[in-house]
Parts: sequence; structure tokens; C-alpha cells
Amino acid sequence: AIGRRYNASFQQTMLRIKDPKVSVPFYERHFGMKLVHRYDFPQWKFSLYFLERPRDAAAAALPSPGTKASEAYLWSMTGTTLELTHNHGSEEDDSFSVWSGNCGSDLPAESPLFRAGVVRGFGHIAFNVEDVYAM
Repeated sequence: AIGRRYNASFQQTMLRIKDPKVSVPFYERHFGMKLVHRYDFPQWKFSLYFLERPRDAAAAALPSPGTKASEAYLWSMTGTTLELTHNHGSEEDDSFSVWSGNCGSDLPAESPLFRAGVVRGFGHIAFNVEDVYAM
């Protein structure tokens, strides 16, 4: 397989977010994730936040986010990260919404989820938890 030939591994999946001050603590608090590294691109008006769910012993050893050490860790770790992409200004835009992928023009036109010009694509990310209703 090509992935094995080039030593490829699953490194990240990306979600767009409205407000990192809300989203980053949400994943940390509810899913035990830790911010590994952050990139800011003010010239292009977006920021990237990379989170992982470290095992208990590894959490204490994570470098501080935003450092050269955390960047090196991000690109050499063996786990998978959740990349949260924030387009600057969306946190103040009341009309901003992310596309759930549950609606689109590939559904029958009579479906309440039909949306012209959009094709569904996003599925989901999943976390195993003991009691989803306790969240």
C-alpha cells in the first residue's frame, strides 16, 4: 500500500470554528484534549489550533503551545490531532454558521435538507465516552 511505502500516518482532521475562545476550551474540558500548537496568519486573517488527546503520562510532558518545541512535537508525534480553523472576524458575525454536511443538492428536492448548489461531504468526528448524556 502506498501509505506504508511512504510511512504515512493519519495526522489530523480539520473543522472550521466560529470562536476559538469557546471551541478550544470546549474540546479541552469535555474530551480531555490539549492544545498542542497554534499558528496565526494575520496577513491571511486566519489561525489554526491543533489539539490532541494525550494519554495521561504524555499530558504532563507536552511542550507549551506556540513554542518551537510544540511545533516540532506537532509534526513528529505519532497520534492524531484535531485542527480547528478560525477565520478572523467570524466570532463577531451573527450570520456566520458552519456547514454540517447534512444538507445538499445531492438529496431529493422534496427533502427538508435539500440545498441548491451544495453537495454533502462532511460526515462526523467521533469520541467514545462512557455516558454521552452526562456530557
